[in-house]
Amino acid sequence: DVSARFVAGLIGVLTVLVTYLWGSRAFGGRSGFYGALALCVMPGFLYRGRMLTFDTLLMLWVAAGGSG
Repeated sequence: DVSARFVAGLIGVLTVLVTYLWGSRAFGGRSGFYGALALCVMPGFLYRGRMLTFDTLLMLWVAAGGSG
């Protein structure tokens, strides 16, 4: 149980990091920070981050693909 939730948590952290990096590169450091902060407090993101589904992995790849 712990190892499965660790992977889901790591994917959530990586999604926030990718959001910050993309926002910083596209709009500046402050905007990247606020975008990542907004993502961290969204109830849907927090709820899905705790579930053991592929939704968070899909979120990570969509965020990473959009930043390229």
